[in-house]
Amino acid sequence: MAKRFISTEFFQDPFISELSKDNKLFYVFLITNCDHAGIIDINWKLAEFLTEIEGLRKGYLTVIEQLGNRIMKLTNGYYYIPKFIEYQYGKVLNPNVSVHHSVIKKLKSFGIQDGKYNIRVKQGLDNPSVRDKDKDKDKDKDKKNSNTMSNSKGGKNNEGYE
Repeated sequence: MAKRFISTEFFQDPFISELSKDNKLFYVFLITNCDHAGIIDINWKLAEFLTEIEGLRKGYLTVIEQLGNRIMKLTNGYYYIPKFIEYQYGKVLNPNVSVHHSVIKKLKSFGIQDGKYNIRVKQGLDNPSVRDKDKDKDKDKDKKNSNTMSNSKGGKNNEGYE
């Protein structure tokens, strides 16, 4: 079961505070039932059942319209929640992070590219294995320096014990 972050200030967002209680509930349904990339194939019958919002299936176009740019219609009945990515992962997706890579792949499959809907993908060489090797070199260098310093003070036996 996927877990989602939700801000304690969620309902203080001016957009959210202006929604009707049914639309607030439906928006929470969307962000808690979408996939890791903020994409959802809405099962309207299930949504109506779980939220107990009467007439949701019949009036869904009105609900979608009221959510404005908080939800975007994609192909084949899928919807995308643009603010989901930024809130769950930050403003920039890093393709070297496995979860981010998976999100980027999913977004691309729906034609959502870098720059669209405020999605930014980190560019450049940021290879974690190179960073780790650099850290190892730094540790070796620090270890060598500390050994040199302790030897200059008489080594490990700097208290006069040989």
